[in-house]
Amino acid sequence: MIETNQYKKGVIALIQIAKKLNSQLGAYKNHFITEKAQFIIELTNGWLEVDIYIARECEENPEAIMPEKLKKAAQSYWNEDNPYARPRTIQKEWTGLFSDAKDADSKTERRTGF
Repeated sequence: MIETNQYKKGVIALIQIAKKLNSQLGAYKNHFITEKAQFIIELTNGWLEVDIYIARECEENPEAIMPEKLKKAAQSYWNEDNPYARPRTIQKEWTGLFSDAKDADSKTERRTGF
């Protein structure tokens, strides 16, 4: 994930709209872009995962966003109290990081004997 300011106005607008559907959402802190063309939005009390195009739509034409897209964004919320609610793409990224590290360790062990 890479920190970004892309569509920041849209991300903040999305949070404001999503708060009407999910009152648990905190305030905007930061957002990151993933390899899968999604934003991970860091809130004061958790995170959201949304497709970039939704943030773009919120910035460029918020009236055109379909309600089900907003509902999906609001439902993507997770926090430290409920880490198992993390969207699958984040779980896959973390799993990939750990499996890559494990693979590197096993290759080193085979080459060095340690």
